[in-house]
Amino acid sequence: MVMRTDVKRYKATDTGLNATLVRGTNIAFLKAILSTGYNEKTVSNVTNDGNFVTLDYGVAHGYVLERVLQISGATDPQLNGEHAIIQVTANTVTIELKALPASLGGLIKTKVAPLGFNLVYEATNLAIFEFQYHGKTKYLRIYETPLYSAYVNPSVGDGFDPATGLLTGDVYPTTATGTQIPYKWDFAYYNTATGVGEYPSIFGTSEGFVIVGQFFSNYTTAYLYGLQPWFTPFDKLDTPIMLCSYLDFYNAGAAGSSFSFQARLPSVGNVNIQKNEASTEIKNLGFAFLGAPNGNAIPAGLLNFNPIMYCSSIVHLYQSNQPIGIANGIYRTVTNANTAPITAAVIEQIDEMRGTKVWLRTLEVQNRYAVLDAYQGFD
Repeated sequence: MVMRTDVKRYKATDTGLNATLVRGTNIAFLKAILSTGYNEKTVSNVTNDGNFVTLDYGVAHGYVLERVLQISGATDPQLNGEHAIIQVTANTVTIELKALPASLGGLIKTKVAPLGFNLVYEATNLAIFEFQYHGKTKYLRIYETPLYSAYVNPSVGDGFDPATGLLTGDVYPTTATGTQIPYKWDFAYYNTATGVGEYPSIFGTSEGFVIVGQFFSNYTTAYLYGLQPWFTPFDKLDTPIMLCSYLDFYNAGAAGSSFSFQARLPSVGNVNIQKNEASTEIKNLGFAFLGAPNGNAIPAGLLNFNPIMYCSSIVHLYQSNQPIGIANGIYRTVTNANTAPITAAVIEQIDEMRGTKVWLRTLEVQNRYAVLDAYQGFD
């Protein structure tokens, strides 16, 4: 069975991406992940063992296991397109096809495949991407401030004006028509690579993505940024959740001047959704907090192992705490604090009940996790 490629994972330190996260570099970092891909290489030799095809570059390629490659230039159309790396050495990668290859010829090139957003506008410190969300066309505008910290201002709209570089239609946040807006993805608080506590991992599809990392070395809590797909019965809110920080004020002045956080406030369609105010809890995810069970044990006869259970994340309105939908692809573990594993980085585990991989990252006290669903099953 061939590994699916619809959900992709990236790491900021990947070869060819090499994100520093400092001011002036983050649009290029996001563009590579969303639209262009990165680390293009030319294949020098191709062999196969049945449906398993090995690409030999003759030199170190820098790819890692389970990254999704975008392949072009092959004579056999089946070899072109997106394929997950299932085996890797310093100079080779192996992929699996659904059928025997008809040919191994061609001038074959590979790169890490992007999420599939379409770059439609670029200007100084500005990029706009078109993407499809639940069958509707949306636009993500990213402005990178030349001042203060190393952050970008994200906003989403139904259209854009190529004459002005501004979004049109329903735009959120509502202040997203200017250059300095309070909602932001802040990747390096001190604008230095040494200030980053953990370089981020990125998980996503063509409809949205999540960036998870510890961006401030003096804060132990991880942050989630991105566009989070979700399900809601409210048509007006059928647009991705904006996971971001909120900037309270600027101390105007030269580059590097100070500013202050007010809250980590997620929003969707200009409606703020619930956050947990406690400083020891999850910082910027608008999902309900779940208490810990007495233990992780499942009654005998249901499972033959002791699991870490997780469940869907319910999205609540900030104003009233009323539930308005369910997040897709991010779950919350329901674990006992004494039995959950402890980590300060993303870890990979197998969901034994579904046979798929999931990625976990500690985000809260008592070792509870957000589970980022890999959806990497097999066709």
